[in-house]
Parts: sequence; structure tokens; C-alpha cells
Amino acid sequence: MTLRRCGAVCGAFPVPDVWQALAGNCWGRPPTAQIEAPPSFFRADILAKPIHLQAHCGPEIEYQGVTVSLLEGDFQVFDIYRPPPPRESARLQLDNIFAKVNDSPSILCGNFNAHDPLWNNPSTSSAHKTCTSGHHLIRLLRDFPQVSLISKRTSTHMRGGVLDLLFVSTPLSSLMTWSLHSYLASDHFAVTVTIDTPRIPSPPPTLKWKANWHLYTQSMETWACSFDPPNNIDQLESEIVQAIHIAANQTIPLTTPTTHHRNHWFYDERVKELRRRLLILRKTLHKHPSPELLQTYREAIPLIREKIQEIKTNKWLEWCESLNVHTSLHDLWRRLNIVAGKFKSQAHHPQPKTEADALLTTFALQETAESDEPFTQQEVKQALKINTNTAPGLDNISYSMLNHLGPEALSQLHLLFNKSLAAGRLPTRLSTKDNLATIYSITDGIDSNITFWTSRKPLSWPTAKSSSISSPPEVSPANF
Repeated sequence: MTLRRCGAVCGAFPVPDVWQALAGNCWGRPPTAQIEAPPSFFRADILAKPIHLQAHCGPEIEYQGVTVSLLEGDFQVFDIYRPPPPRESARLQLDNIFAKVNDSPSILCGNFNAHDPLWNNPSTSSAHKTCTSGHHLIRLLRDFPQVSLISKRTSTHMRGGVLDLLFVSTPLSSLMTWSLHSYLASDHFAVTVTIDTPRIPSPPPTLKWKANWHLYTQSMETWACSFDPPNNIDQLESEIVQAIHIAANQTIPLTTPTTHHRNHWFYDERVKELRRRLLILRKTLHKHPSPELLQTYREAIPLIREKIQEIKTNKWLEWCESLNVHTSLHDLWRRLNIVAGKFKSQAHHPQPKTEADALLTTFALQETAESDEPFTQQEVKQALKINTNTAPGLDNISYSMLNHLGPEALSQLHLLFNKSLAAGRLPTRLSTKDNLATIYSITDGIDSNITFWTSRKPLSWPTAKSSSISSPPEVSPANF
């Protein structure tokens, strides 16, 4: 892990990615301090929390502390800022912090604005310069033998002074190196500290938009093992639907439908930017009207329209180029019909409610046929496999939710199908007029079908061309 310090900012900077900020409220400052301290920034996958120090570090001295958790243990980072002269009242009182650095793995860094021949750069004019703050730090180094000064005799200020110092606990001194950063600088040069220790591995990210099907199946199995199915079909269907909804709410994230721009086929970021610029210009003209701005606005309108038209032309040519010798006739005519605005739609049945009631009555009054034996669980599984994951109906249950049911939960669905077949009716909630969709008459050559749609699945039965049912329909689990 790498620490960098420039001016009064200290943070952990491995690779710039996702950051968390430990805000400036973890800085300690006396009431007379007027400088707003900046926050410390850490990678979001590095465990760090601020330390709220109780004791002051001296008049007008600002400080903050952060605890960083790594694989081999925790260590503390303290940052100090002492205002430069002529504010001589800013006197260091770092006995408490030096005691912490001496007793536990810690790093103490900051802009101390202190001078002493021990760390001054010997090649500069301030090589032998001393001050009260420098004497204070020399005394602390003698009193706390487990604290070492790492940065020496390398100028950290553009005028040659060694003002930014780095103190570390002796156990950490063998694991770390420091250097001046190659380009980060203000009037102070940035100091980079590298600690050779692994950090705590972060858990794999959880995709918020992805369903946890394993947990969903496990939740449904737990429910099914303790579920006592009632004899009433409607109550059984209601409790199964409720259990699926509870499991789905815990394991499947809700998504917001994506809306497309009406001209999405050519509307890209460039078109968005051009329209944004024209809008800004129009608002500016409205707030500050002038002949020059009005002339600029009038000249911009045709230019922007010409550019957008050019983008539309290029998009249209790209679309036309996608039609080649490998394009099937079906796809070709489909695209041409879309361009021409022709959309083939199925005709609605003239009396859908009457026809749906007739189909329900026929289903309820039919005699037991040889094909109406109780469904097997294998038939239920096979019926679910042949269906695609279409949009859910009014009960908000998709095929994926049914396909990921475990053996115990699937047996409850299997029981519902057989109870409905034995009773000769569908659950009331699935056969009310609010849940009935449209009956379509699909004529293709000599074949014809009438499809009765419930809230979830279609019941498709072969019929004659006149749409009358002459024989009992063959029922399978796929009809539900």
C-alpha cells in the first residue's frame, strides 16, 4: 500500500479507482484556527476509520488521525499541520501522539515547519538553521526510542527547506520506503510512502442487478418443506403465489424500465451535446439580450441542424449497409415494413369475453378423457422447459421463477395443477374477467387456433375454422 502526502492532505493512493473520504471533521483544531482542513481520501476497498484525538497538539496546530486495517494488523496514520512563521504562537505539543507512535505501529507525517541540523539539507543555506519546534521534536525523539525519523536531508519545499517530516514506529521502519513524487507538488513536494504489507482482501462485489437464483431456490425449498397445502384450490394458488413473491423480493432486484429516445436510432451523445449547446445559447440570449448574441444564435441554428442531419444520414447509411447477401428474406421484409411504418398485427376476436366464458364452460363440463390422467411431475418440468422467459402477467411471476423451483416447491405447483384438473376449473383469480386478455384468431393456410389467455399462461386448443370446439381439448401442464 502507498501513502502520499502533499501540503495538508494525506491518503492512501494505490490505483485511482473508487474512493471514500474521511472528512475534515476528524481534524482537531483550536477555536482560533481559521483554516478549513481538507479530508483524507482512501480506496473504498481499504478499511479505514478516523481517530478522534482528545488532547490538542498545541495552539493553532491542526491534526488528524486515521486507523488503517491490513491483513497483518492495524496501524495508525497521524497528520500534523503547523502554520509557518510569523505565527510564532503555533507551538508543537506532540507528547501524546509520539507516545502512540512509540507504543503501536504508527506513522506520523505532516508539515511541521520545523528546522534542525538533524534533518536540514546540508547543501542549502538553511543547513544549520534551528527553531523552537525543531528543539521540541529532537527532545521527543530522545524520550521515545521506538520512534524513528525517516525523511532526512531531502528538501520538501521549493525553497530548499525540509519542512515535511516522516516519523514511524520502529517495527514499521523495515517495511517501508519513501520518496518524493515525480510530479505531484504545490509549494511543497509530495512525499510517497510505500508499506510492504498485504491489505485485507475485499469480498467479491455483489451485482445489484443480478438475481440470486441459488438463494431463491433455497428459500422456496425451505417454505415448501414446512407448507401444509389446503384443499381449496383458490387458497392453494394464493399461498403459492405469495411464497414466490416473498422469495423473489429477497433475491431478485427490482429494475427500472429503460426508456429510449423516440429518435434513438440516431440520437447519440454528439446529438445530445449539440442540442445542449443550442439550449445554453438560447437561455443566455433570453437573460442577456443583445444584437451580437442574437446574430450568433441565428447563425448557430442552421449549423447545428446541418450537423444533426449529417449524423442522421450516416446512421441511415450504416443501417442500409447491414442489409447484404446474407440477410434472410424474412428479416429483409421485416426491416422494410418497419421503415415503411407497416406493422402486422393480429385481429381481435369480435367477442372475447363470450368466447372465453364458452371455453371455460366447455373445460368444466367435459367428461373425463383418457388423456386427463393426473399430471406427473416430469410433465410439469417438461412444460416449464419449453416456455421462454416472457414478461410476467398480472401476478408478476415469470417463467424464470418457475424454472428455478426446487423439487419440494415444484411438487406444490404439481399439486395445484392436479387439483385444478380434478375440479374441472381454474383458480378464481386466474379466470375472472380482469385477468382475461384477448382471444386472437390466427389463420395461416388451413389451420386455425383459438388461444385463451389467462394472467400468466395461454391455453391453446386446436379448433375448426369456425372457431367452434367439436371435441374435448387435450390438456397438459403447459396449458396453465
